[in-house]
Amino acid sequence: MVFNSLEFVVFFTVLLAVYYGVVPGTWTRARKIVLLVASYVFYGSWNPPFVLLLLGSTVLDFSIGLRMEAARSATVRRLLLMLSLLGNLGVLGFFKYGGFCLEQWQALFGQTTVLTNASPLWDIVLPVGISFYTFQTLSYSIDLYRGQQKATRSFVDFALFVSFFPQLVAGPIVRSRDFLPQLESDRRATPSEVEMALVRIAAGLFKKVVLADTIGEYVDVVFENPRSYGAANVLLAIYSYAYQIYFDFSGYSDIAIGLAALFGFRIPENFNRPYLSSNPREFWQRWHISLSTWLRDYLYVSMGGNRRGAFRTYVNLAITMLLGGLWHGASWNFVIWGAIHGLWLALHRLWTQGKPIVESAPLIRIAKQIGTFHMVCVAWVFFRASDSEAAAVIFNRLGHWGYQLQVHSSAQIALIVVLVSLALHLSGDPMRLRRRYTDLPPLVQGLGYSLVGLVVFLFSPDSARFIYFQF
Repeated sequence: MVFNSLEFVVFFTVLLAVYYGVVPGTWTRARKIVLLVASYVFYGSWNPPFVLLLLGSTVLDFSIGLRMEAARSATVRRLLLMLSLLGNLGVLGFFKYGGFCLEQWQALFGQTTVLTNASPLWDIVLPVGISFYTFQTLSYSIDLYRGQQKATRSFVDFALFVSFFPQLVAGPIVRSRDFLPQLESDRRATPSEVEMALVRIAAGLFKKVVLADTIGEYVDVVFENPRSYGAANVLLAIYSYAYQIYFDFSGYSDIAIGLAALFGFRIPENFNRPYLSSNPREFWQRWHISLSTWLRDYLYVSMGGNRRGAFRTYVNLAITMLLGGLWHGASWNFVIWGAIHGLWLALHRLWTQGKPIVESAPLIRIAKQIGTFHMVCVAWVFFRASDSEAAAVIFNRLGHWGYQLQVHSSAQIALIVVLVSLALHLSGDPMRLRRRYTDLPPLVQGLGYSLVGLVVFLFSPDSARFIYFQF
């Protein structure tokens, strides 16, 4: 059940009607249960047995939370935290990295080991969204251990925090200390919030179905057979993928934030025009914000952050980004992608350490933005390519400048979408643009929604799954 499907439209319409049909006040708990049941139905539509994994993770950390708050010994609290880490990361590790580890074992020790003989049993299906809800439950346990969060005694509240369907599958990653307090009072959207939510959802659907999926067709063609194309086409494919993954993922986040707002909930922003960044640090303050802040607060800080000297700081940055890359998937390409960003962040910190922060002149800032964008694109090649050999072919083709741009229909469309994407990136703060739209006459707004709805309806049958569903 994807956001841009008729099945989801029916599901959501019925849910919204039931949710607001529940009497407020003393019936607040009933409204929570409605959302909780709907969230499990939504998740179960992907693969029903995996609902047990979601429930298991919820029960584990809810129980650990109660015991951790009651514990008087620091040792007991530490053991409970370790139990949460082992339980959650153990399940995540098996489903996400079990097959990858077996492949590496086979590569090292050949085809005659006991594990190799059992390899058919390792045909593991990755549960949708497991990386996201695992990080959410872990953040709860870690915050409790650090004394930054009180344990909730409502299982319904905690289960809804873990499974809230708008952001369950692909984020944004929500912190318990931000979400759980919202459940203490009756939630309902105000008219202005409904207006902003509808704009947000429409924008997200347009990003995904029209921009990301359209440009993705050209990306797939070139990346599947890069040897057939010259430098111009390959470069266009790299630029296209940069905008494809941005519009695909930020589109999902926009829809998730809008859907949550229709129920009266606020979930964090996840993107802020990342390709206008002028350095790697700024990029990660604008890209997948909920993940980058999670890695900073729970991994980088836990390893010592920048409190143990310059060398250890660079090592911590590198390890954080390596693991951030591995979080995206069990592939050496993701490790390389993370390593590039880790090295880049470390070099940037080394270069700027101790220097006063001075606002760059406009031309210098533009040059930095162009340079940062292209470094991000270099890393995206490893993220998109099937393996390191395929990535090497992509870079090799960039040296074949004797080939002119092959201007077939998909290349023309990709070029147009890239230019439109760049214009949208430069058009101004999205929040301000959304507010301007809600100031338009209702008739104009309605026509705009109708147009987006029609376009989404026409494009949806050929629409691909959101890219981050596989992570």
